[in-house]
Amino acid sequence: MMTEERIAGKTFKDTQDNPPSPELLTEAEAAFAKLNADRALTPVSGEEEPERFHDDMVGTEYEDWYRQKRAQRANRDQ
Repeated sequence: MMTEERIAGKTFKDTQDNPPSPELLTEAEAAFAKLNADRALTPVSGEEEPERFHDDMVGTEYEDWYRQKRAQRANRDQ
């Protein structure tokens, strides 16, 4: 029997009495194996990522201000 409990507007289900079928587990393991194999073939390089992943200010309301401050620091350090 599956029990449900609502906490803070979310529904949590207890599946101890209703475990996943062996077929479902085999299918999930195969999907994860494929995902891991594909991920291992993907080269990881910081140069290929967009700038927004290197800088927390990009895409925020502070982007212009931050770019100005960076330019001022670069000019000052020269």
